[in-house]
Amino acid sequence: MSPIAINRWLYYRLTSDSELNSIISGRVYQTVTPPGVIYPCLVFTANTLDDLRSAGPSWGIRGLYLIKIINPTSTATTAMQTVVNRIDAVLDGVSEVWENRWYASWRDSAIDFVEEQASQVWRHMGGLYWVLCVPM
Repeated sequence: MSPIAINRWLYYRLTSDSELNSIISGRVYQTVTPPGVIYPCLVFTANTLDDLRSAGPSWGIRGLYLIKIINPTSTATTAMQTVVNRIDAVLDGVSEVWENRWYASWRDSAIDFVEEQASQVWRHMGGLYWVLCVPM
């Protein structure tokens, strides 16, 4: 199984929540933001991916994903915290069947840090989430 299935599911979950999208307007990106992106935006990327083998022909995949909102500010804003809360609501403790695969996800830990690049300060808030995907 390919991580593409998990990436598609994460994108689906993160873009389907109306409250989350009222803040980020559908700006959800995998791995990197495109040039000229409008902030705040949400980025998800796999930190680790493991194959899950069974005795039969079926197998799945498990990944640890960094999912975060990025904003050009040094302080945590109310909107950023709302996005973090919505990411949790959308992904933490979820178990569902989607496109003939079973998915489950849960938050492992929170992240909150600031970095400076080219004299611009960026705030990153979100979490590390485990995601499981097994074919039906």
